[in-house]
Amino acid sequence: MKRGRPSPGGAGKSGGGTAKSKPITSFFFKAPPKAPAGGGASAGAPSDGAPDASPSTATAEATPAAKRRREDEGADDANAVDTSETPDPRTAVKASTDAAIPRMSAEEMLEAIGPSDPDRHAAFVEKLGRRFIPREGGRVYERAGVEAEDGDPRGDERGEGDERRRADEDAGQDDADEGGARRRRAGKVATSKASASVKLTPLEEQVKKCKADHPGVLLLIEVGYKFHFYGEDAEIASKVLNIFAYHPKDRLYLTASVPVPRLHIYVRRLVDAGHKVGVIRQTETAALKAAGETEGGKSGVFERRLVGLYTRSTLEAGVAIASETSTNDEGESAAAQDGRTSAYLLCVAERPGDENDDGSDRGTRIGVAAIDASTGDVRHDEFVDTRMRPGLEARLILTSPQEVLVVEPVSSATSKMIDAMYGGSTSGVRVERVARGSGYEDGGAAAAVAAATAEFAARSGGRSGGVGATPAGGNVGEDAGDNVGDALNLPEQTTRAVAVAFDWLRQFGLDGMLLLAPTFRPMSAAGEMNLAPNVLRQLEMLRTRDGKHRGSLLWLLDDGTRTAAGARAIRRWVSHPLTNGDAIRTRLDAVEELRTEADAGGALEPVFESLAKYHGARAGGKGGGDVERYLGRIFHGTATPAELVAALSAVGGFAKEIVSAGGDSLGRTGLTRELLAAACDPAVVHTCDELLSRVDVEAARAGRATAATVLLPDPVKFPQLERTREAVASAERALQDLLPALRQKIIDNSKGGGKPQAGGKGGLQLTPRLTYTSVRQGSSQVEHLIELPDTLPGIPTNWIRVSTNKSKKVVRYHPPEVLDAAATLEQSRERHSAACAAAWRGFLADDAAGAFLELRAATRAAAGLDALASLASVARLDGYVKPTLLPDGHPPTIRFVDGRHPTLEAVLDPGSFVPNSVDLRNDAVRALVITGPNMGGKSCFIRQTALLALMAQMGSYVPATVAELTVLDGVYTRMGASDNLAMGSSTFLEEMSECSSILRSATEKSLVVLDELGRGTSTHDGVAVAHATLDYIISDLKPMCLFVTHYPDVARDLARKHRKHCDTQYPSYVEVDENDENGGAEGGAGRIEFLYRLTPGVAHRSYGLNVARMAGVPADVVAAAASKAREMEEAVAARAMARDVARFGPEEVERRSRETIRLAEEAAAAMDAALAAATPEEGAEIIRRAQAKVLAAMDATDAS
Repeated sequence: MKRGRPSPGGAGKSGGGTAKSKPITSFFFKAPPKAPAGGGASAGAPSDGAPDASPSTATAEATPAAKRRREDEGADDANAVDTSETPDPRTAVKASTDAAIPRMSAEEMLEAIGPSDPDRHAAFVEKLGRRFIPREGGRVYERAGVEAEDGDPRGDERGEGDERRRADEDAGQDDADEGGARRRRAGKVATSKASASVKLTPLEEQVKKCKADHPGVLLLIEVGYKFHFYGEDAEIASKVLNIFAYHPKDRLYLTASVPVPRLHIYVRRLVDAGHKVGVIRQTETAALKAAGETEGGKSGVFERRLVGLYTRSTLEAGVAIASETSTNDEGESAAAQDGRTSAYLLCVAERPGDENDDGSDRGTRIGVAAIDASTGDVRHDEFVDTRMRPGLEARLILTSPQEVLVVEPVSSATSKMIDAMYGGSTSGVRVERVARGSGYEDGGAAAAVAAATAEFAARSGGRSGGVGATPAGGNVGEDAGDNVGDALNLPEQTTRAVAVAFDWLRQFGLDGMLLLAPTFRPMSAAGEMNLAPNVLRQLEMLRTRDGKHRGSLLWLLDDGTRTAAGARAIRRWVSHPLTNGDAIRTRLDAVEELRTEADAGGALEPVFESLAKYHGARAGGKGGGDVERYLGRIFHGTATPAELVAALSAVGGFAKEIVSAGGDSLGRTGLTRELLAAACDPAVVHTCDELLSRVDVEAARAGRATAATVLLPDPVKFPQLERTREAVASAERALQDLLPALRQKIIDNSKGGGKPQAGGKGGLQLTPRLTYTSVRQGSSQVEHLIELPDTLPGIPTNWIRVSTNKSKKVVRYHPPEVLDAAATLEQSRERHSAACAAAWRGFLADDAAGAFLELRAATRAAAGLDALASLASVARLDGYVKPTLLPDGHPPTIRFVDGRHPTLEAVLDPGSFVPNSVDLRNDAVRALVITGPNMGGKSCFIRQTALLALMAQMGSYVPATVAELTVLDGVYTRMGASDNLAMGSSTFLEEMSECSSILRSATEKSLVVLDELGRGTSTHDGVAVAHATLDYIISDLKPMCLFVTHYPDVARDLARKHRKHCDTQYPSYVEVDENDENGGAEGGAGRIEFLYRLTPGVAHRSYGLNVARMAGVPADVVAAAASKAREMEEAVAARAMARDVARFGPEEVERRSRETIRLAEEAAAAMDAALAAATPEEGAEIIRRAQAKVLAAMDATDAS
């Protein structure tokens, strides 16, 4: 507490005086009054503890020196009695100084202190009593114990407000308790103020209605020059946007705000955070409201309505959040920065499967619909999935949706899978569940889709987006079909998913995509490979294991794309490798052509320069922007003038550049010519020119055009605009016609009936020619002012004086006639703006949207060229070769000489990656078992082989010196060891489930990759599982297989059993001498150096302790582990020796031991000869011959 000090003239240490001293104060308190001597009250003392009239006396009494003086003198409170009725001030000071103050506790002293300002104190107490309570859909501050409008207390459900109020009333019954009286008065003040704040303002009533009409939506409401958040929305926005939220005095809602020009920035941030965001704008204009021409009439607040609703999957297709003069893709986008160029909404519907005779589940039938509203792309699929939901997982990974709709009811397995992938707050994917009653569980989905299609067609005037005609370029645009009805012939669960998805999109105004039903496509078409989720995830094809774009195969292959549409095409090629040999060869030939012709000096160089000029927009580059998305926004009727002009200019301009360069004759291969022809179709050029002739292109490009100004005058096409434009011109002329009459009025007044005005020399000479001027006042522009000299006489008295400029010595006026004419002009302008907005919407719907499919076909042809050019840029990298596809009748084969891991090589230093070769053939060695030390490169090699095979079937060059293969029908992988707690699966169950799926799906034309199968259980069980699985793969399934294991016995046994079809290799290494000063730890834990080159044979050890040392495990622990390992190895060897002696006898065992030593010496000699060979190939051949000799000797020994 802040205490004052007596003034020099006060009754402090300096002695007497009549000057007032500074009282003891805090923010709202001061010292209590001193009771008169004898305990009686003085005549003028207040009985309720009001402040004393002489604060200086109380201050002097309370000083520490006065207390010590009284204690020394032995003053007694009982003897200090003042009997004078009107004491002299100096006597009163001395008497009070001599009096003793009774001892009080700290609590008693605080209780005795009264407020110096009761009103401010009451407000402070009221603020302390506020509670943060959810109310009316938003969290707001309310006062405890305050009654609402209906008389109910605003405490919580337990009546906390009533209890507090009754407690205060009980405490105030005793009038002798001054503290209780003060609390009672403060409570009354607080209650009265709070009750006054209960009444909502008209704006708050409007906010309350908006929040009730749009539950679950985070609303930005336009008020003046800002967008405001209210209630719980303000609290959320303050955390996500890092803005200030405050609670206005006596207002209901917590409030936060953002400026209008930065709306697109903040909406994107909120949407990226996973919120459903609505933008409410003021839909009434001031002039028309004043004229009573709006729905709300002249009175009341301005009407506000929801004009835009946004989520992660609809942001790019919805109403523009940026300025009308710019494009909607301005601002931050977390998805674009992370390589995500699509915004799919994925809807999931399912029907439980029937049971088999033994009670097992036959599987669950699941239908999915993936819709990218921003590009008009719709894909669907229906499949039967197992309990672990691998099929659903694969489709979730392939589409990488921004939002997921789950149609109830769904099984717990499906819910677990979706929650496992997107349940965390960091997933960035919004999941919404659709109620059971809205999911068409009992049928009717197809009828609902057909009815919605017919309704939208009628609402939009029958436009179809060009569906009825086959788009230019044929299958290049991938748009086919005759009518909407045929396209709705989908499986039951897929139809449910489509119906629910479009019901959900209707609230955003994006359900018009139903008219594109003939262009709906399956997720996996004929001639494409279906990749399991393990392949996509474990090979890091679309994202790395930590969820990053950089380091994935997609990152490598799409790095050269110039357009967003090209990046989307590359993503589809990566996730759906081709299985048709002719299609693969066609794409490889086109890449080979562009590898040289699209580079500097090539025949196609001008084409790709034009592509970057008109369509290029990746990573903030120059160009026409994301043209495919602009076309989607045109179809939905949400495009801005800048987007329309950018899209049409890009499509038409690129087509004209191709024609001027030579047209489709520039291409040598069939695919290149087809894409060039589709991109420069004359009909597309005509459509673009026709649409651009209707708008002000230069203004749109310069960022000046809005919906009210972009359309050029056309009395035939837009007759209503001509009428409103003429009304505006007429109002402007009326304003100008007023000026001569106003000037004459000044002249007439200045004559003053024949008497000259003071300071004048004649009205005619002093009155200037009148013009209108405008002045900015605050944030608004005041127009149609008449500026006159401040000395000019004859100003009519009814003219309104608006402002004065003393430096210019002028005064600005608003004559009543001008105000009336200006109001008429403003009304005409607002009517014209409304007519322009309606005309713009009609132009988009009736003219531009009808050419959507035609324009999109040309855009996708340009995207195809961009994707091929990106693969060509990869093909130019050092050490990349064109794969050779063997004939269809050739035995399944995979042969890569000196292959390298594509993405790992891209991030390592040049030349540091060690290549390896593989040669698998169905009628020869089709299974390669790889053993060897940890971290020796085994997993890298098998991933590398699988990636090279997939890249070849995408139509890409591969990093190798030789690449030959037949077309694979599938690639299957099982790598890593991790559980899946969300799905309730242990590590070993995950292994077995994935292995089971592979054994059911693989064929002779497949590649199977298994990494350390069986390590999730005990050693004996793991060995048994690995041995039986690999034996079954080699002898029954017969696919090409790469099998990594740390069980050397499995490799040896199966290599001997299937000598023709199974081979063994291990990554080479050098074991450092343990006695070397840089050697390993004590106890035989040897240290090795990795060479990473594969060598024929089986590694006898895995050197796990070497990895333990590298990981920083304490040396004592490593030494103890090495000792234990040596002890176990000796025990196993002893048991094996005892079994052999009992079976064969000592002499035979001795002979076999000598033979084994001899073979080992020959193998060592062969290894030395291989290392000294001139080439690695010669060394490998030496090792193979030695290995064959060893195996033959082992067979002879077994036979004997």
